[in-house]
Amino acid sequence: ISTIGFDCLTAEVTAATDVMENVTALKKQRERWYGGALVNLKSYGRSLPWHLKWVYWSQQVGLFFSLLTLMLLYSVWVFLLVNYNKIDINWWWLLPLSILAIERTFTVWQLGWKARLIAITIIPEQVYIILLVFFYGLGLADFKIGKKGQWHQT
Repeated sequence: ISTIGFDCLTAEVTAATDVMENVTALKKQRERWYGGALVNLKSYGRSLPWHLKWVYWSQQVGLFFSLLTLMLLYSVWVFLLVNYNKIDINWWWLLPLSILAIERTFTVWQLGWKARLIAITIIPEQVYIILLVFFYGLGLADFKIGKKGQWHQT
């Protein structure tokens, strides 16, 4: 609020985000967040200072291109399955996947062995990312058709 010229008086507070316990709660949370971000950009996007414009618009562009990429990869996957009834996985993919697994594992090293195990497998994080991008797509579709968001306690 202060970035668009209003004073915002607050007590000393700390913000925390709850971990969603299931996919339904995560979907509701992300629908609210993504929808709110899009509505805010529509309302205030041009009046924000340039550095905040850059941050908020680049987030939306990144999410949008992630959605397009996911849709393209899914389309290619379906095309290959329908037309060739198989998908060949080239062994060259092991190199970037290994680098990603090692980087992710060292990133969470201080969180303990459970976090390291999840990071080294790569799959849980990728499923989570795909879910987030999918939820962004739902939020974007709702925004485009003018559907009003609803409050869900998460």
